[in-house]
Amino acid sequence: MSHHRSSAAAVATRSAACPFRFARHLMLGLPLVWASLDVRPVKAEDDIQGLRHEMQQMRQQYDAALKKLERDYGARLKQMEQRLDAAQRTAVAAQ
Repeated sequence: MSHHRSSAAAVATRSAACPFRFARHLMLGLPLVWASLDVRPVKAEDDIQGLRHEMQQMRQQYDAALKKLERDYGARLKQMEQRLDAAQRTAVAAQ
C-alpha cells in the first residue's frame, strides 16, 4: 500500500508542478513569439511590394491588350466605313 501512496504522492506532486512547467515553457517560447512578430513587418512589406509589382504588370498587359484592340477594331471600322461609302455611292448612282 505504501507503494500506492507514494505513487499517488508523486502524481500529486507532478500535477502541482504542471502549472509551473507550463509557465516555464511559455517563458522559453516567448522570445520565439517576439522573433516571429519582428519578421512580420518585413514580410508585410514584401507582400506590398509584390502586389505593386503584380499590379504594374497587369496594367502593362491591359494597356497592350487595349492598344491591340484599338488597332484591330480601328482597322476593321475603317474598312467597313469605306465599304459603306462605296455602297452608298453605288446606290446614289443607280437611282
